[in-house]
Amino acid sequence: MWSMNIAEGAARRTDKDFIYFLHISLGSASELDTQVEIAARIGLLDEKNACKTQSETGEISRMIYGLIRSVENKKHD
Repeated sequence: MWSMNIAEGAARRTDKDFIYFLHISLGSASELDTQVEIAARIGLLDEKNACKTQSETGEISRMIYGLIRSVENKKHD
């Protein structure tokens, strides 16, 4: 999932590769958000847990965006 993509990207030799895998991680977080929404709508997940998971997924996405910006800015220093 997203954390494995981050780990794989971090193991790459270039910032370009790392950023690529960070973007894949964002996609994975978005997929999780959609899966949680579907699970809640069909009754497999209660609303409280769905909201909590989506909130945490949003926070993780913001952290990944921050990491992307940090790596990109490092390239310009």
